[in-house]
Amino acid sequence: MKQNLEKRFTLRISKELFESVEKLADELKISKSKFISMAIHKYVLDNNCIQEVNLPLSTVYCATQHFIAAHKSACTEQPVDFGAVCAGCKYFNECKGNWIETMTPMFDFTEIYPPVIQKN
Repeated sequence: MKQNLEKRFTLRISKELFESVEKLADELKISKSKFISMAIHKYVLDNNCIQEVNLPLSTVYCATQHFIAAHKSACTEQPVDFGAVCAGCKYFNECKGNWIETMTPMFDFTEIYPPVIQKN
């Protein structure tokens, strides 16, 4: 068990995404490292640490933006407007708000699926 704890999880992200994380962390008034640790739900699979994750930037960006919207909603106790998140997204012309398709790589990676596409 100790051996697994000593392994490090790495996530290679672009400078553009890192700058987005900085901005969002600043908005939430938390550190970048705390934000990243909150955003990464699962990094251990089959008792082995994952060394590298390859997800489309649009998937990570989508998850991050929606996570922030949900967090702000929880903090303010106001309903979350996920449509507004999509409408202002730089990837909207690419995905057209098809969150299921955009997030499928993340769902497949985590093996956590929303009820609408629950896997057996």
